[in-house]
This record gives sequence, C-alpha cells and structure tokens, in this order.
Amino acid sequence: MLIILIYSPFPSVDTAKDVAKSLLESKLAACANIIKNLQSLYMWEGELQITGEVLLLIKTCPEQELQVLKKIEQMHPYQVPCVLSFSSQANESFFEWVKNQTASTDSISGI
Repeated sequence: MLIILIYSPFPSVDTAKDVAKSLLESKLAACANIIKNLQSLYMWEGELQITGEVLLLIKTCPEQELQVLKKIEQMHPYQVPCVLSFSSQANESFFEWVKNQTASTDSISGI
C-alpha cells in the first residue's frame, strides 16, 4: 500500500497554500501540510544563500504523482523549484482514504 509524499519548499505560506488548494480542489492530492520556519542554505549563482522558507508536504497516490509534480512546477515561483517525490508504505486506512480523495468522481461511485 504505497502512497507518494512530495516535498517542496516555498518562499511563503501564501504561495504554498495556493498550490496546496489547487492540488486538493483538482483531486490530485489528498492532504497537504505546511511547515513554517524552514531555513535553507544553498549555493545560487556562486554565492551562499540563507533563506527562510516554508515546506509543503503533499500526500497523493502513485497514479497522480506525475501530474502533481508538473502542477507544482508550473505554479511554483522559483526559477528552479525543488519538487521531490518519495514512495512510502502507508497503513491500510490512510491508504484507502488517500486513494478515495484522489480518485476522479467518475471512478468512486458509492463513496
């Protein structure tokens, strides 16, 4: 029972929330978490950058993974956004919930 966890840092809560809402409303994601006060250190154009960010964690099904990655990249304000996906074992009840939340309305009759 695999689910996909997607990791993507954003510059603000508002931008992360906009992406999360879009994914949830389009049934591409079942759940999103925004974690504040992330400190990111990285090299950009030859200089060390230290920036405050927020982390967006998204849970979805493997069938939706590529669409979610593309949607985040399209909506992300960074020139080179970090969008990583990981597969993870899930408990049965959570797996079923994620599956139902990300299914198209045509395929979930009776739910």
